[in-house]
Amino acid sequence: MTGRPSLRHDHRWSLAVEGPDDKHVVGHIAYVAGFDLTRQQITDYGGIASLLEAIKVIVEEESGPIGIVLDANDHPDQRWQAVTNRLFKAGVSAPAEPDPNGTIIPHTEFNPRVGVWMMPDNSSPGELEHFVAKMIP
Repeated sequence: MTGRPSLRHDHRWSLAVEGPDDKHVVGHIAYVAGFDLTRQQITDYGGIASLLEAIKVIVEEESGPIGIVLDANDHPDQRWQAVTNRLFKAGVSAPAEPDPNGTIIPHTEFNPRVGVWMMPDNSSPGELEHFVAKMIP
């Protein structure tokens, strides 16, 4: 069989993150949560501009589930719009607003499942550092 593997049988997953700190923190959280780290890939895109630019290519090239983790910074609504615009260009229809519990866009015949999480809590202004600070008692 040639071509792209069926999504139903490819259990590999990948995460796209803004930078090296995000990669380090998300990798450790995945490990502690019990994810099989031999079946995943976390890619650091070296900044928000590069990550946003790569979204269309990531969606088109990946066959397994994709996660996108980025900082909301000062304007979560603008950051969400930037992500959903890039997903739309890749043929993925995202909701108008992020789900506070984590946004999961189901796979289709043509696209993999896509999850998006904006640090710190998928709705508030902030970044990775705010998320980590909330975990410290």
